[in-house]
Order: sequence, then C-alpha cells, then structure tokens
Amino acid sequence: MTPATKNKLSVIFMLCLGFTLLRMPSEKVCIDTKNQHVCLRVLRDKSDQKRGFQLVEELRPNEGLLYILTDSKKPNFWMKDVVQHLDILFIDTHGHVLEMVQAHPHRTDIITPPKKTMYAIELMGGRAKQLKLTKGTQLSHEMLSDFKGALVAGY
Repeated sequence: MTPATKNKLSVIFMLCLGFTLLRMPSEKVCIDTKNQHVCLRVLRDKSDQKRGFQLVEELRPNEGLLYILTDSKKPNFWMKDVVQHLDILFIDTHGHVLEMVQAHPHRTDIITPPKKTMYAIELMGGRAKQLKLTKGTQLSHEMLSDFKGALVAGY
C-alpha cells in the first residue's frame, strides 16, 4: 500500500473516530486530500440510520454516510428501498475494515458484519475500490495533527 493510500485511509478513520471521541456537533464530515474528496453525513439517530440511502435517486461519488453504531448488537443493513448500488464498510473499534459488502438495490437479504462493529460507511457502489479500501485494511489514526480536511457543520 502506498503512503498516499495510507494517508487517505487514516483521514477517513480519523473522521470516524473523531466524532465518537470528541463528540463534535457537526453532522457532516468533509475529507479533502490531494486526489480525493468525500463528504460523509453522520448518522447517530436510529431513525436516520434506518432511512440511510432509501429512495435516494442519485448518489455522487464524493458523498456517503457514516453510521455511529452504539448498540451492543451487530447492526443489520438491507437494501429493500435503496435504488442504487452501495459499498458498505464495517469498521471495528481498532480501525480495521472487518468486511466490505457490495450491496445491490432492492435486495431484502440482511447484511450483517462478521462481528460487532463501531462504524459503518456507505458509499456509492464501486467507490471503496477507487479509494483502495480493502477488507483487513488497518485505518490508523496517528494522522490527526496532519489532517488536511475540513469539518463542516450541517448537511
């Protein structure tokens, strides 16, 4: 993995970790790196998490959702009312990508990570590959002082 890819992964994980540790009120996280730009809308509320990308007609490659999962059970995702292909990434408390799922529209099978996860990220289908995210990737969080992105309030 190249240093640039590691930096991108570090930025994504820091955003996830930062919202939990710092309890920032912002509902949107924007990631800016030299080659990539992704904005993740933070979903903390159970009703927002249930809606996710349901009935969203158009997804942009630079947008996604970040689920903060505080329940003691493994989360369940499904695509019944989702009209777009999605990449779902399950991330543990140590920053490891536990599982990546290519989710297909209108499917009713339940998508569950292999074990308890702290975060889930939903991106436009194929975007995880473009960002070079893979199962088992360690997303480090030592990059906080080097963070070049912006946190923007509201969505």
